[in-house]
Parts: sequence; C-alpha cells; structure tokens
Amino acid sequence: MTAFGLGDDDLRVVDAVAEAQGGRREALQRKFCDVCRAPLTRRQERFCSDGHRWTAWDQAHPRQARLPVDPPMEPVQVIGPTPEQIRRAQKPQTIKALRMLQAAGPRGVTTGEFLGAYIGRLGARIFELRGAGWRIRRLAVGDHGHRYILEPGQ
Repeated sequence: MTAFGLGDDDLRVVDAVAEAQGGRREALQRKFCDVCRAPLTRRQERFCSDGHRWTAWDQAHPRQARLPVDPPMEPVQVIGPTPEQIRRAQKPQTIKALRMLQAAGPRGVTTGEFLGAYIGRLGARIFELRGAGWRIRRLAVGDHGHRYILEPGQ
C-alpha cells in the first residue's frame, strides 16, 4: 500500500491503462482528498466531504488569536466616594447628590439646584450621606431655601 492509499495492483492497472492510451499516466492518476487521502470521485475536486473542505480552510486561514487581557489600570487618586461609602449609600440619587456636593466645593449646592438636577427627597438623601460618614453643613438661604456644603477633609 502506498502513501496515497493505492495498492500495487491498483498502480499496475493505472500503468496498463496509461500505456494503452499513449503513456499518459499523469492524466489517469486518481485524485485524493487533501485531508484524509481517500480517493475522490469524478465530481469531487480536492475534498471528499464538506467537513474536510472546512477543515482545510480553517488550517489555511487561522482565526485571530485571542488578544491578551488588558494590563491592570494604574491606581489613581479616588475623587468620589470610597467603595465602602458607596455600599452604604447605594441609591443612585444619593450618589448623584454626593457628586454634586463634591463638584460645588465650598460654594455648596442649594435646594433649587438639587431639584433642577431631578434629585427628589433631598432630606432623605442628605440623611443617607450623613449616615454613610459624610459631614454636610446646612445654611439657610432666604425664607424656605437651604445651601448644603460638604465639609472639607472628606
């Protein structure tokens, strides 16, 4: 048996037919599957099955390798609340109020500005922030308004 799956008897038949037709053995040689080396029928050109055709294509066109995981981020200075404070004050409105207070700095944020940012129940949000460890000072502004200032050192 040869490497292509033909036995000696098969090669003798091929040689005999080739001699009868003028010695063109190359034209009479059988084709074999590029993957498994099985003999092909006349209709098949390179592969005996679609699975082998796909296997050959995958070998010829390797898929992109997985990219390495991004390196870890360098530590940066935390500007917002600490993770522990976020866990204690989990409500999005509370975090939004805290970020407004931090952005305003010593100027503070008025009740009207909180309402303009669609933060409702401001008293509850301030209570939650104080319960999470933030020191917030309240100053009266006019008859019914207040200004909230985040104390320094937070």
